[in-house]
Amino acid sequence: MIIGLKGDAWLQQTAPHPGTYIAAEYLEAVDDYPGMTVSEAARKLDVSRSHLSRVIHGRGPVTLDLALKMEAAGWSTAENWMQLQTRYDIAQARKRLGRPRAEAPAGVRVQRLQAGNTLSAKPLDRNATRSKNVTNKARSRKRLQSKDVRIGA
Repeated sequence: MIIGLKGDAWLQQTAPHPGTYIAAEYLEAVDDYPGMTVSEAARKLDVSRSHLSRVIHGRGPVTLDLALKMEAAGWSTAENWMQLQTRYDIAQARKRLGRPRAEAPAGVRVQRLQAGNTLSAKPLDRNATRSKNVTNKARSRKRLQSKDVRIGA
């Protein structure tokens, strides 16, 4: 399943509700797959139809219990469902507080990893990072050497 991060994911302000993925991946008819109704999916997952309907329509969260039931049914992993819910919750909190998502720091490239659809930030120039670390270590050594440590009086 592809996580709905389009374009430059670092700058994306909102995340879709996990119910969007449930509807798109498991309920809608696609090619030879006829799809299923909310009632059929609720029976398969052993949850109430109203709870699943609220999740699918973005009015209720994917709970840990539901995530584990979807995992048992072969609908991705519980970790993936909880990550989707967490991303959605964070995006909604930022929207409510009027705080946009932070931009990537200068010199950092953002890329999508294959496993888990998570983001990774790596320095563009590894030598620059290495020289920066060496410079920081040298400064620390100088600070330690310049301190006049006296024991006793």
